[in-house]
Amino acid sequence: MINNREAFVYVTKTEGNPVYGIIYVNLAKNPDETFQVGDKVKVGYNGTVQDTAPLAITTLSVELVE
Repeated sequence: MINNREAFVYVTKTEGNPVYGIIYVNLAKNPDETFQVGDKVKVGYNGTVQDTAPLAITTLSVELVE
């Protein structure tokens, strides 16, 4: 986690598109939630993975998973 609005997450499970590994996620898409290191999140994105190191996506939604 970089700060409470952006993080590098380790993807272990995906629905549809098989994207795995460390990916940059914009947590600011859910300003009502406070995320912490170790949280599990569900992320919606536009389907495009940017070819950077680490990988980056355009985050559309992010929610905390219990």
